[in-house]
Amino acid sequence: MEDEFWASSANLNSGKGREIEVEQIDLNSEIARVRPTFLIVDIEGGEGDLFALADLSGVKKICVETHAHVIGNNGVSRMLAHLFAQGFCLDLGLIQKYVFFLYRP
Repeated sequence: MEDEFWASSANLNSGKGREIEVEQIDLNSEIARVRPTFLIVDIEGGEGDLFALADLSGVKKICVETHAHVIGNNGVSRMLAHLFAQGFCLDLGLIQKYVFFLYRP
């Protein structure tokens, strides 16, 4: 964890951060409990693995900040390809630098 929480990451990049443990919950159990239709995802590189494990059947929209400096361009491409295969489309008008908005038509 960095002094400024928003700079924290799963990777200790600055040399000033310290490792902390956080409680984990099962993603699909939480999705089943909450039944979201819109996900906002900013998990500092974790997005590369998250969607491959998630049951997104009830999700209609996703806003995801990508972190190519952590997962690489190939990781971002694999993540997007997985979401496209599940029927999501990019809204090209809403792309902001590394933030993508996807929806199911």
